[in-house]
Amino acid sequence: MVTWTRDTAWRQGSLIERTDLQALDVPIGDEHAFALVISHDCDVANDNMALEPDIEVVLLEPLSVADRSLTHGKNPRCLHFSVVDGAGDENWFEAKAGNKYRLDKKLLAHHEPYTDYTVDTRTLDLLQRWLACRYKRHALPNSLVARGGRFLQLIQRRVKREADSIVGIWISFDPDGEVDGETPYELDVYFVYSVDDPAAHDAAVAVAESVKEGAEQHAGEEGYSAIYLEQCEAVSEQAFTLWDMRHTVELKLEYLSYRGDSPGPMAP
Repeated sequence: MVTWTRDTAWRQGSLIERTDLQALDVPIGDEHAFALVISHDCDVANDNMALEPDIEVVLLEPLSVADRSLTHGKNPRCLHFSVVDGAGDENWFEAKAGNKYRLDKKLLAHHEPYTDYTVDTRTLDLLQRWLACRYKRHALPNSLVARGGRFLQLIQRRVKREADSIVGIWISFDPDGEVDGETPYELDVYFVYSVDDPAAHDAAVAVAESVKEGAEQHAGEEGYSAIYLEQCEAVSEQAFTLWDMRHTVELKLEYLSYRGDSPGPMAP
């Protein structure tokens, strides 16, 4: 009888192919080709079935073309990422945060990981951050969303044009919370770009300049009211420090208010 041991070949980032998912009675759709193990390595390896009887996976749908606005974890509900096959070619997949399932280790012990694709360390780190942000992302104040909604949509539109070069958007706003109708928000916006792409700097600078011009052009209009844009800059991922991250909020391409009863604009 096959049992689960700490020497298992399964790890975080292991792939489970479609035929194995069907054998495990996972309710997959026609679009799903794989599942990806997202449980931590320590939880995967743990052979104490009373403590860790299952592992968690997320279903993957193959893509012919990636939506660059869904790369780098910019949207907490959907992620487009690539893995490398044996020939060294990129293969793109879509993962949706809602498509997660738990598999019984006792059943999975009868199967082996799919090894024709490789999920490298960098991609695994991206997946970890994407999964975590669903629970720890910051919600914007109702009053900021209500009064600056068009400005936030402007950022979204501009970023989508250069989405592959921009790792993320971080903002700070003062006051930090709800305000009355007369109090303006002062905003700092930082477009953090990848150092791996030689063209990323110029692209991020163009986005920052475009957002700045749009804010100046529409200043005082509905959806831009009581918004004062103090800083709007492109910053490399090397220059954007941990201190910066602690004093700003990562702006996802969808966002909700604090209370959740008055949602802001949502990414399609």
